[in-house]
Amino acid sequence: MPQRERDREQQFVFDQIVHRHFPAGDDPFRPIGLKRFRIHLGLRRRKLKQHLDMQRVLEGAETTLASELQRAVDLQPEARMPLRLRHAAQFIVERSFIRAQRIAQAREICNRPRPLQLRAGPRELKAVDDRLVRHTGANGIILKNLCQNKVMPSPRRVILASTSRYRRALLERLGMPFECADPQANESALPGEVPAAMALRLAEAKARAVALRAPDALVIGSDQVASCEGVRLDKPGTHENAVRQLTAMSGKSADFDTAVVVLDTRSGKQGARVVPCRVTFRSLGRGEIEAYLRRERPYDCAGSAKAEGLGIALIARIETGDPTSLIGLPLIALTELLAEAGFAVLG
Repeated sequence: MPQRERDREQQFVFDQIVHRHFPAGDDPFRPIGLKRFRIHLGLRRRKLKQHLDMQRVLEGAETTLASELQRAVDLQPEARMPLRLRHAAQFIVERSFIRAQRIAQAREICNRPRPLQLRAGPRELKAVDDRLVRHTGANGIILKNLCQNKVMPSPRRVILASTSRYRRALLERLGMPFECADPQANESALPGEVPAAMALRLAEAKARAVALRAPDALVIGSDQVASCEGVRLDKPGTHENAVRQLTAMSGKSADFDTAVVVLDTRSGKQGARVVPCRVTFRSLGRGEIEAYLRRERPYDCAGSAKAEGLGIALIARIETGDPTSLIGLPLIALTELLAEAGFAVLG
């Protein structure tokens, strides 16, 4: 048979094999594929075994090194460290140094100016008149902006000369920043002093006591004196005193004179107001008094009743030009005094 014919016949057989023109069970490449698959699994198993063996060796070495390090710590300082421990310590120091270098390089890269970031050059500010300022930048472009060529005044420091939580809560209603200071003033009454005069004197004394510690501020002082039929009503402090006060005021009217003072320590000017308030109580039974005191416990309030709370149930009528004066700080009068001192609550 000529060579050309034999080549054609072999090529035909190869084409039949490539295109799989044979029955399903007569694949000539199946034994070869299974053999290659077994070889592949064997290689993967061998590689995995080598990896596990290496991991066990490393874990054993780490355990040994850790135990030797622990023994070295327990040894005396003059004892010489083994060679492997010295290498381990040197490796730790070098690793820490490399990490510190990387952190420093990262910070340096972060602090570098970006290529597209516009960097402002030095500006020359020249006053054109009282309302115009000329800004000359590094690029020579002149921009004119309408602004005030003067320093804006900083907001005044406001100090409440009181540690009362009720006055602090009232002043917080105005939504302005302020501080609280303990005036440590003597609040004893003078002989023959009427309640309104006493409230004004104590409010001024509190403001001046705090003003000595605040040379540039607006100091707010306030005090309240309560009385019923000429008898001064102090803070009860105990349950028994509160029962006696409410029993004495049952069906009667009590006067609450509240004074507020605003002292400007920068100029020394002072403004003051006294706001009267008359409260008429209902006829109260012993059971009502006991129930109220158990629920609200107003032992730190003059008159033993909180009008802003459950104590309103004991009251028949309130007569005043400023409802907040009964709580301890007349806000209407205070905002007027602050405005007179140059401090606008609403800006």
